[in-house]
Amino acid sequence: AVLIWLPWQAQRMEANERQEQLIADTLWVEQALQFQFTRNQENLNLIGQEFLTKVNNRQQLSERLRLFVTSNHEIQEVALFDRHQQLIGASAGTVISSNKEDQAELTSQQERLRQSYLQVANMQLQSAKAQCLTATNKTKPDDGMTCRFPILQNGEVIGNIFARYRLQVLLDETVPWWFAQENEIRLINFDDKVVAKRAAGGVGRNIYTHNRALDFPQLSFTLHTNSIKTEPKLLSNLLVVSVVILSLGLVWSLIALWRDINRRLRAEGALRKEAAFRAAMENSLVTGLRARDMEGRLTYVNPSFCNMIGVPA
Repeated sequence: AVLIWLPWQAQRMEANERQEQLIADTLWVEQALQFQFTRNQENLNLIGQEFLTKVNNRQQLSERLRLFVTSNHEIQEVALFDRHQQLIGASAGTVISSNKEDQAELTSQQERLRQSYLQVANMQLQSAKAQCLTATNKTKPDDGMTCRFPILQNGEVIGNIFARYRLQVLLDETVPWWFAQENEIRLINFDDKVVAKRAAGGVGRNIYTHNRALDFPQLSFTLHTNSIKTEPKLLSNLLVVSVVILSLGLVWSLIALWRDINRRLRAEGALRKEAAFRAAMENSLVTGLRARDMEGRLTYVNPSFCNMIGVPA
């Protein structure tokens, strides 16, 4: 029973350890994604506060936003609007030129950008709460996420800053390589559609899996991790193998001892039978028998000898 239970218990313990480690690592990845998003939101709010409360050059704002996008690869575009939904600056289309055609092209680009942001569905532009929603980019297979961060002053919305996230890049940039080598990571939206996936180490085996809610402002994804590890081997460590080998040796020695005891018992039984047979023969004789050792001491007499001399044995 112990031989059967010990390897099974070792296997279960190793499987439980792998599952617990996967849950802990998934929680760490979820916190890393949330931290990156929160840090971006705080930095964008600082930029928005600076350029909405002070008189600054719009060209300088666009350069600042472009630099921010360059430093954060997961963000595709950033645009700042005032309280009247007028575009103040954007990361795309910064042109420094006195050429009227270049300026006209920049104005046209910014107008198209303004319309694309302001036409995003379900965005409550006067709300003091941040909002995020998904929007599929038709030119690329990956889905993105558009977030609106209100700029507040004395509790009043004085502007909005929009950021377009590339969820696939967010996953690639934030999830550490060592975790991606051992797990397949997916971001799943509320429609159970995979919007981003990272599987550097291969496809998960659906043995060790874990789901974790990844919450953004008014938007939630499921962070699904699927380990590429297989189930632990039945005898995967040297300790268990050693215990099993020693136990088998113990069983073999017990069998050998049992066989030896049986041989001894048979030999002792045969000896007792032979001694009883010889005693019966000697006791039934009418001839007196006696035995002496090499020093002349009597060591044995039969009943007939005792009767002859009148002395008990």
